[in-house]
Amino acid sequence: SKKMWSFSMWLDCFILCMAIKGNKFPDKMMGMLKHVETVKRVSTAGFDAIAYDIRFRHMKANYNAIPWDQYLAEIVCVVKPAK
Repeated sequence: SKKMWSFSMWLDCFILCMAIKGNKFPDKMMGMLKHVETVKRVSTAGFDAIAYDIRFRHMKANYNAIPWDQYLAEIVCVVKPAK
């Protein structure tokens, strides 16, 4: 069965990610906090915030120059609205 993620579950996981990455890259922490705010905003706008985050991190993995605090509106357009 497919696991249903909530923003709260995602946030718990992302905080762990921030703790690990922040240890090595403390200069990235503020950008990662902004990313949390962006994902929350996408979620409250009625879109699938988890899908946005997954697409964002895939793009970031391919193009590391994308900063954590950048909002990628083009990703939101292709994300299905959450029900």
